Amino acid sequence: MLFKTIEKKLNTRRIKIAGIPMDVAVRSLHMKKLFRDFKTAEKPLVSISLSAEDLNHEIAFYQAEMASLGKPCEKISTVDFEPTALLRKVAAELLPYGFLLFHGTVLALNGKAYMFSAQSGTGKTTHAKLWLKLFPECHILTGDKPFLIARDGHVYIYGSPWRGKEGYGVNECLPLEAICFLSRSETNHIEEVSLKDCFDLLLPPCYFPEGASNKSRALKLLMNLPDVRFYRLGCNMEDEAAQISYQGMVKE
Repeated sequence: MLFKTIEKKLNTRRIKIAGIPMDVAVRSLHMKKLFRDFKTAEKPLVSISLSAEDLNHEIAFYQAEMASLGKPCEKISTVDFEPTALLRKVAAELLPYGFLLFHGTVLALNGKAYMFSAQSGTGKTTHAKLWLKLFPECHILTGDKPFLIARDGHVYIYGSPWRGKEGYGVNECLPLEAICFLSRSETNHIEEVSLKDCFDLLLPPCYFPEGASNKSRALKLLMNLPDVRFYRLGCNMEDEAAQISYQGMVKE
């Protein structure tokens, strides 16, 4: 049997993600650890639990992805799909409050946030570590999966429990200064671009919950990101790459 169904006792965790208190029913010890920094005593506005259908959906997605890559499916249990299934549920519940989920690494510097977006394996985390090395006052807000919201003429970015495989991040909210689309290059260079010119790059890292109304709402929010600058960065993995991106993006 490829996927072993494990029935475990559900434990409810009261947490606060992106400023929204919620009750989340979890099965695995891993999820309890992920939520450790997000506990709250506030009255929940949202309650989330997973059904067998939710987990089966994640399994089917995993099988299709492995098949497209020509790779065999590993022998794992349904509990291993709990983190991504819960993330989808949380993202769908937060969308009506105006929050969008992104795939990206976010750096915090001088009270502002800078997000780097690229395909997995391109080097977002490696580039972030170069910033940490060169600029001691910098820290990683989240290694992955931040939530964005446009509010009062600005865009704010929140760290989430889903911080990437390295687990870098803090439970923090900062104004988003810029989004940088990173690609590999032998030489380091950066250019500022308009939202229109980079919109095709902005779509893939944004999560659109299922349903026509959800997708329409997410797209509308995505098209209105006030006060955010956009950049394209070609870089290698040397210190100069961080220096170039810093000089181009951090405008005091």
